Amino acid sequence: MKVLIALLLMAITFLSCGTAGTASDIPKPSGVNFKGEKLPNIQMFPGWKTTLQFEKDNDSTLTSEYLKIVDAVSEYLRVNTEHNVYLRCFMHENELEKTNVKRRDFIRKRISEAGISEKRVLANIEKPMIPQDESDIFTEEELIKARRVDMQIMK
Repeated sequence: MKVLIALLLMAITFLSCGTAGTASDIPKPSGVNFKGEKLPNIQMFPGWKTTLQFEKDNDSTLTSEYLKIVDAVSEYLRVNTEHNVYLRCFMHENELEKTNVKRRDFIRKRISEAGISEKRVLANIEKPMIPQDESDIFTEEELIKARRVDMQIMK
C-alpha cells in the first residue's frame, strides 16, 4: 500500500510539472542586459506573462524595475531566436490620445536597442478603458489596471 501511495505521489508530481518542466530545455540568457547591467533572475518560457505598470496618466516610460524586466525579455529573445514577445497595450479614456501607442513604441524601441528585430515584438493596441462604475468616475484600481502593458513570450 505504501509503495502504491509513493508511486501515486511521484506520478502527480511528474504530471504537475507541465510547461515548467520543458523550460529547462530552453537556452538561458546571460543575466545581463545590453548595457551590462544585472538582470532579475526570471525563469521565462513560451507562455510566460508579466504586466508592466506605468506610474502616471499619459506616462510612456517605465521605472527602472520594469525596465529590467523588459531587458530580461530582450536578453531571453536574443538567446531564443525562434521566440517572440506579444504586447497588449492599455490606457484609460482620460489619458491623452494614443498613449497606448506610445507605450508600445517605448517598449518596442527598448527591445530593438538590445539588437532584437522589431518584427519579433508583436503588439495589440487596446481600446481605452472606461469606468465600470455608474458614476463614470474611475476607481484607483481601475486607473492602475488601465495604465499597463501585458507582455507574453510566444513561440
